[in-house]
Amino acid sequence: MEKLKDHILALEEKSKELEFSETERNELVAKVRDFANHFLKNLNEQKTYSDEKPNSESFSFKDQKQSIEEILKIYSKQVADKGIKPASAGHFGYIPGGGVFASALADFLACITNEYAGVYFSSPGAVEMENELLDWLKDLFGFPERSVGNLASGGSIATLIAFTAARDRLGIKGGKVSKSVIYLSEQVHHCVNKALRIIGLEDAVIRYLEMDENWRIDPKNLAEQIENDRSEELNPFMIIASAGTTDTGAIDPLREIGQIAKKNNIWYHVDAAYGGFFILVDSKKQMFEGIEMADSLIVDPHKGLFLPFGIG
Repeated sequence: MEKLKDHILALEEKSKELEFSETERNELVAKVRDFANHFLKNLNEQKTYSDEKPNSESFSFKDQKQSIEEILKIYSKQVADKGIKPASAGHFGYIPGGGVFASALADFLACITNEYAGVYFSSPGAVEMENELLDWLKDLFGFPERSVGNLASGGSIATLIAFTAARDRLGIKGGKVSKSVIYLSEQVHHCVNKALRIIGLEDAVIRYLEMDENWRIDPKNLAEQIENDRSEELNPFMIIASAGTTDTGAIDPLREIGQIAKKNNIWYHVDAAYGGFFILVDSKKQMFEGIEMADSLIVDPHKGLFLPFGIG
């Protein structure tokens, strides 16, 4: 027992290396602040994209400590200066937003306090914040108050959750899988196919629908496919529509598809990860009519709201 106590005390002493005094914390924060200010101040003078490859040796684990100056230098040269600069005004052709400084500070605070919002008693304030945000989203997209949701790390996990809810709600298990039909367009995000495979629906019948000249699902073709599948004694299970595809930004005719889904008692999923928050733009709001008919919906603040990737 005495040896165990000595071992624990030794580990405790060792772990103090990860704790910093107020003076040290101030110095570290100042260095990071200076880096951030320099980065933002010179952003417009930097290339929006660099195809230069990073030096992988810079990231190798080392036995000795490295100063904050060394770490920031590595990050600047090997990470921030390579690839796309999403924060740049010249960045226009890819999905991640440039980030909002105030949100970055919020992310900093959340990491410092390390709140766990998985259960109410652990951090009731954080849970209340999440619930308030979800209530705002439900109101924004016209969902009923009884709707439920959660914050995920991104659109891929959100899709996985939504499809699992659809599978379990309609009992698509065992022998039903191979008889069940999923309708979608070739414009869906690649996470859709990954999610279907992960939750055991890779053997379902996948129907890729015809698209119009604007790369949107053709509702007439959808209705015909459903009728044909019923005549073949298949089980039309889920329709996946997009409110802003990643390739073209196309928004499927959401209301028409919703009416078809309701008529045929089919789960209706809308992927609004890319374009959903454009519903906040008065001149574009009408393009999202019918989104409230969805049984499941995903939106992604990393994109339309420009929140940092640390914000779930």
